Amino acid sequence: MKDTSEDTKKHILDSAQQEFLEKGFSGASLRTIAANAGVTTGALYRHFKDKDALFAAIAGDTVDAVRALVKDAESRELDFLMAGLPRGIEDDHQDDTFKTLIDYIYDRFDIFTLLLTKSSGSTYENFLQDVTDMYAGMCQSLVKELHRKKIIVHIDDLTVHVLASCFVTSIKEIILHRIPRKKAAGFLSNIHTFYHYGWMHLFGLPCEE
Repeated sequence: MKDTSEDTKKHILDSAQQEFLEKGFSGASLRTIAANAGVTTGALYRHFKDKDALFAAIAGDTVDAVRALVKDAESRELDFLMAGLPRGIEDDHQDDTFKTLIDYIYDRFDIFTLLLTKSSGSTYENFLQDVTDMYAGMCQSLVKELHRKKIIVHIDDLTVHVLASCFVTSIKEIILHRIPRKKAAGFLSNIHTFYHYGWMHLFGLPCEE
């Protein structure tokens, strides 16, 4: 059966993803991508105007989803913290959050690898910094709101930004070190424990066992 336009597009995207993973955005060749997809460069250009558009077609949905998740997290986390839920419920909440995060990362592991290690020169070369700034801003908003409600002591913005940035970096290590999926839950649990008690100390709140 003859390939449809959508079939051709899929072949190109599959070929491009492999080429980007092997050579990075800057080193990838459109000629090689087209040849490995079994199409001419002219056919490739009918679907994608340039290499950046091709990279965006592969990684763009994931970038948009991550940004949306960070934006949504602020309101959800603030509601959760304001509710004053018992520690046991907090643990369940964190378990669900980490499971969702792990599933999301590992279901798109190659795409996150592209974004974190192969995107230099593309539209998304600053993906990690953009997400870090968004997450740090969310944390700063949460801390200010908690302080405004006299739940915690004051913590300066720079401290919050640095600690939030380090947390994002710890998640990045899952991808950079290609930690097996089964080990990721334990890794994130350790990171959460470290940050939980650290934040509680800075907040001036009791650290219950």
